[in-house]
Amino acid sequence: MHEIARWDLDQLYPVEDILTPILELKEQYYERTDVGVLSKLIQAIEKAEYYLYCRSAEESVSSENTILTVKVKELKSEVQQVIIQSEVEITDNTRLIKDELSA
Repeated sequence: MHEIARWDLDQLYPVEDILTPILELKEQYYERTDVGVLSKLIQAIEKAEYYLYCRSAEESVSSENTILTVKVKELKSEVQQVIIQSEVEITDNTRLIKDELSA
């Protein structure tokens, strides 16, 4: 009989607190609007998604897993909106510069 492959999930999150690092990075980003922090925030969300995927593959779906997955997806959507908004602002700024140069 074959044994089911298992991941070492404790290595990803030793204390199983996946939301705190994401929320801390989100707060840092809003304080500083730093692209480096935004990059770390995206990586933390990807890590959390991977962790939750592995957990759901190893365990039967629990309500805790479902709640965490929903929260991570909400945070991911929020970050996507931030990125879209900053792209709009960059486009608007570029347009203003072009208009000034054309004047």
